[in-house]
Amino acid sequence: MSKEAIIFIVDANHTMDVPYNNATNTEGESITRLTAVKDAVLEKIATMAWQSSTHEFGVVVLKTRYTHHHLYDTSTNNISKFFTSDRIKVEDDDVPFPNLIEIELTRPSHHILNAIKSIRATASTVQTPEADFCQSLILAADTLYRRTANKKYKRSIVLFTDAEHEVDVDGERLECVLNGLKKMDVSLEVVGLGFREEGVFVKQEDEDDVIDVDENDDNNDDEEEVVDLCVDDEEASDSKIHAEIQPDSHDFRMLIKRENEKLLLSLAQQTGGAVLAANGQNITTLLESYRAKNSESSNSRFTRNKCEFKITPNLTIETRYSKMVEQKSLPSLKRDAYLLDEVTGQPMKDGGGEFMTTPIDSIIYHTLQKNPDNPEDGTIEVPQESRTDAYRFGSDLIPLGKMDMAGINSAFKSPKSVEMIGYIPSKDVIQSGLTLGPAYALYGGKESNRSMTAVAALAEAMNVKDLWGFCRFVKSANGDPRLAVLVPRKIEQKSQVSSESSNSGGWYLALLQLPFADDVNVLKPPEVPTDHLNLGDYNESNVCDELIDSLMIADDELDSITISHPALKSYHRMIAHFAMNPITDEEERKVGLPEERILEACRATPLCELESVKMMSKKASNQIDSFLKTYPLTKSNIEGKKSERKYWGDGN
Repeated sequence: MSKEAIIFIVDANHTMDVPYNNATNTEGESITRLTAVKDAVLEKIATMAWQSSTHEFGVVVLKTRYTHHHLYDTSTNNISKFFTSDRIKVEDDDVPFPNLIEIELTRPSHHILNAIKSIRATASTVQTPEADFCQSLILAADTLYRRTANKKYKRSIVLFTDAEHEVDVDGERLECVLNGLKKMDVSLEVVGLGFREEGVFVKQEDEDDVIDVDENDDNNDDEEEVVDLCVDDEEASDSKIHAEIQPDSHDFRMLIKRENEKLLLSLAQQTGGAVLAANGQNITTLLESYRAKNSESSNSRFTRNKCEFKITPNLTIETRYSKMVEQKSLPSLKRDAYLLDEVTGQPMKDGGGEFMTTPIDSIIYHTLQKNPDNPEDGTIEVPQESRTDAYRFGSDLIPLGKMDMAGINSAFKSPKSVEMIGYIPSKDVIQSGLTLGPAYALYGGKESNRSMTAVAALAEAMNVKDLWGFCRFVKSANGDPRLAVLVPRKIEQKSQVSSESSNSGGWYLALLQLPFADDVNVLKPPEVPTDHLNLGDYNESNVCDELIDSLMIADDELDSITISHPALKSYHRMIAHFAMNPITDEEERKVGLPEERILEACRATPLCELESVKMMSKKASNQIDSFLKTYPLTKSNIEGKKSERKYWGDGN
């Protein structure tokens, strides 16, 4: 997993202190826009910090009462104190980027989480601060460059704003910063609260925009600058939005908001980012769904592999393939052992007050009995020179030396290739068994338009004939050959702003590995006997049918992509809780924390309290009442009954 550097820009204008549509917290209380943004930032940091400890995060808060960032004031690390005062500090004219507070771009700590939690909106009764999201974007870009230039990072800027404040646009400086962001491959993701328009954009590949990356990124703090972000201390030019409306009116704010939406859409398009409209949705879920949908397109440019596609014995073209889906798993936990003091027997601590640990290693010993006829004589370890690799075949082990393996591999020596064997009707393929390994997309080579045309024409012809391709697939050079099937697929072109599909698109081939016939198990459930069932009369049957119909879920009501897992969500809350409220030394020495301490940290919610379950229960309340009247619940006496476990092969 590559390191990520993310800067969150949070708008603290007084317009962010209004209720966030109908959103509520875990206690059922309404929350403001700023509270929803802070919760999303904290949960995002906790999630990514749990995935990897190398990720770095920073925060820039705009429309603040004070000024504190790396270009002006770096005298203190206590950021929280800047959000406790109700007055605005009037800065001098020569102060660069006034009314912006920056939380340093670094690995997460409880100080950063507490500072984010203490962010407050500027009161509407005081003088409006000068800062806007364009100035905060320039400051964030300069921070990213100073920290990550010439280093191996995946960079992004996430802006949370309602865009209801005037913006001072310095076109020349902003264009220079955008060029620098594109050279560093930084994407701008905008979460617009109350936005009407949204769009997801793809960064155009340009070989001239690639920056050199040094793998040894721990000693590059003094490298020569190669990307000029044009950040200086000059005053921004006056280009504010003016209108013949009262500045304090609602119509004036809405006019500014619509113009700012267009500006943010343009900035996101140039950096290959996105503008996401947040109108009451959970902001964390909104960001997760966007990143999940764009992970395939963002990773495809780095996972394309060249291979030969042999369509006929006399026709071979150069193609590329990349993964369409990939299995994801949670990172495994590492087990360490405490180092104990030889005198006191207590766990030792280092100079920073942390417990000293050592990794737990697994050592495997190969032994055999000294005397097979007499096991009591014990065992001896098999020396290294007496061992060899073997392959299991049934209940036997077949030893193979290096020369034997080289001879076997030479018979299958082949470059990366896909060789078409024949064509089969799609109905003859057991589609339920096509779950062996990941799926790949096969398309034409980048340098050859003829190969693109050949693959597209072949896929379209196979679709017309309702045929699938039966092929031999070699994934890596001199690798094991695999039997696979080629399925024609069409890409539906979608608008950048809307989600409507157009008629235009391209054809490609999806490659799926085929299982062997003996590996496919077609399960046939036994028939249910109906002679002893009491199906009831028409009214009773109708009550059951109505209950089932009322609990049916529409396709767009419960989307697994946009709904976070409740268990993982509780785990992320627990990580954030312990980051801000560390466990004591006495608790850490114990085997496990008390259950009430864990429940307090994760704030677990039972399934019946989830919003989707409540909505379904409310929609089907009448049908549920009718069902309970028709089939009243009775208390069953289960005391004294003991279930007997049965196994396959038992008698009746």
